[in-house]
Amino acid sequence: MSPEQCVGDKPDSRSDIYSLGIVTNYLLTAVTPFAEENAMKVLLAHARDNPLPPSELNRSIPTDLERVVMRCLNKDPNDRYQDVDQLRHALLDCELAKSWTRDMAEDWWKHNGCPQKKALDSSVLID
Repeated sequence: MSPEQCVGDKPDSRSDIYSLGIVTNYLLTAVTPFAEENAMKVLLAHARDNPLPPSELNRSIPTDLERVVMRCLNKDPNDRYQDVDQLRHALLDCELAKSWTRDMAEDWWKHNGCPQKKALDSSVLID
């Protein structure tokens, strides 16, 4: 949930960009940004606390990619990407985007993807 939603403000597409930043942060670090013991504390953390930069948990994260993720996670929606086209261009400008391939992505998901989804896929898909 975006910070603005946590305080009762009306969400817009920038709230989705925040959520995408949270998911991306998790995919890069395998750690939820706000691991509190109850839902209310998680909501409060989203509203007021800044997550650690992903590189503090995974030193292999490129600086330019981290900069994109952290911009998605700004508390103020005006400081985030204003739409997905801006976000897309920022991601395409990352150095890693120049060398990333579909095969690399499939391999990454195979080794790092959600265990529950992998189990579901293997139960319904035939190689």
